[in-house]
Amino acid sequence: MERAEHGRPDRPEPAGPGQPQPRERARPGPRRPMRGDMRLRDLSLRQDPDLRQELASLARGCDFVLPSRFKKRLKAFQQVQTKKEEPLPPAASQSIPAFYFPRGRPQDTVNIDAVIAKIERTFAQFPHERATMEDMGRVAKACGCPLYWKGPLFCGAGGERTGSVSVHKFVAMWRKVLQNCHDDAAKFVHLLMNPGCNYLVQEDFIPFLQDVVNTHPGLAFLKEASEFHSRYITTVIQRIFYTVNRSWSGRITCAELRRSSFLQNVALLEEEADINQLTEFFSYEHFYVIYCKFWELDTDHDLLIDAQDLARHNDHAISSRMIDRIFSGAVTRYVSAPLLCASSGLWPLSRCVHLCRSPPTGAARSVPANVT
Repeated sequence: MERAEHGRPDRPEPAGPGQPQPRERARPGPRRPMRGDMRLRDLSLRQDPDLRQELASLARGCDFVLPSRFKKRLKAFQQVQTKKEEPLPPAASQSIPAFYFPRGRPQDTVNIDAVIAKIERTFAQFPHERATMEDMGRVAKACGCPLYWKGPLFCGAGGERTGSVSVHKFVAMWRKVLQNCHDDAAKFVHLLMNPGCNYLVQEDFIPFLQDVVNTHPGLAFLKEASEFHSRYITTVIQRIFYTVNRSWSGRITCAELRRSSFLQNVALLEEEADINQLTEFFSYEHFYVIYCKFWELDTDHDLLIDAQDLARHNDHAISSRMIDRIFSGAVTRYVSAPLLCASSGLWPLSRCVHLCRSPPTGAARSVPANVT
């Protein structure tokens, strides 16, 4: 047999015919215990004092108790398992940024001290540093609010009870508003809401709308007809709740006010001298059409209309099924009743205003003589 080449292991050549096959080498691995080794190990276990004691206990019918060395191992194993099963500590709150801001997202750019200083300079121009309702326009501008927020600002500081507001009381009120309310919707609700509430009801809008009636140039002709103030205010409130209060709960929240265009229309009151251009809420022409139509349907003039009265609207344009739906309470949010009062009856008429022919502009600016 020739010598194997360098770098290649020697391999036995296959045996020829009639020659015995070479025995393969045993593979490395754990050695199987022989029968004698097993007998020796069994003997050593029997000589273990702990195991002998347990075997004696079993022979006497006692409960099985683990040997002491097994107890130690089991205890250590249980401790390791307990550590593995311990819940992980909760993640720090800083890792999850805040995403819900019911009073608006806080803004770091607002300098509260600078705003308060500007308000104090404005109050310094008034006698005894007290502002009346006529002075609240300049105070509203110092606060960075639209002009017709002056009514809510005056009421929010308690001015309707005393007739004027001191600088200290107003500054304390406005500082609290700036610290807790971070957008216009939250501020407006905070100024008009009742104590302990976080929403607006219909009565909360009366001081704000009364100031609009008293001071807006487009409603100057209503100063001589004070009996129409409440009717205009009632109609506007119903239009506000019909449009803004989409949940029909009778309570306008910050979220509903934020999603609506009401505050944008309030800001336009300052810019638009012709209030009839603000057709969504404040138009006097729309009030004139809606209220006069209600007055025509209310033949006995008791400010209540029934199903037969409503059926005469626009030459019976409303079907009987729609009328039944209105009086069932599903449309007016109130319980079903055979009569609709002036406030609830304006709801269906405000949606039907496009069916009525608008009066001439001159007639809309005059108080109807036959409606009392």
